[in-house]
Amino acid sequence: MITWQTDSTGLGAHYTDGDGVTHGMMLSAIPSTDTILPYIAPEPTPQELIAALLVTIQEYIDSKAQAKGYDNANSCISYLTSSNPTWAADATSMRNWRDAVWGFCYANQSSADPSITWDKLLPLLPAAPW
Repeated sequence: MITWQTDSTGLGAHYTDGDGVTHGMMLSAIPSTDTILPYIAPEPTPQELIAALLVTIQEYIDSKAQAKGYDNANSCISYLTSSNPTWAADATSMRNWRDAVWGFCYANQSSADPSITWDKLLPLLPAAPW
C-alpha cells in the first residue's frame, strides 16, 4: 500500500519512494487499496502576503473612487484641473487621501508585521474622503 499526496491540480498525485525518487500518477489510476491525501497548499511567504496586501490596498482606494462614479482612483484624480468644481474637488480629495494611505503604508513598511491581515490594517489607514 502506498500513500499518495494529491497535487495542486487535483488531477494527479505523487509519492516519494525509499530511494528518494518521486512518482506521479493520475488520481483515477491509483489503486483503491492505496491512500490518497488531500492537497495541502504551502504557506505563503511574507513577500507573497505583502504583495497580496498591496493589491488589496489599491482595490480599496479604487473602490472609494468607484463609490462616487469614477472608474478608479486614477480616473478620479485625472479631474484635478477640471472646470467642473465638484469633479475637481473630488480629484483633490482623492489624490490627498491616496497619498496619505500610501504614505502611511510605506512609512510603516519596515516595521510592519508581515502576517498583518487586511482586517487589522484597515482601521489604521487614514479615513476615506467620502
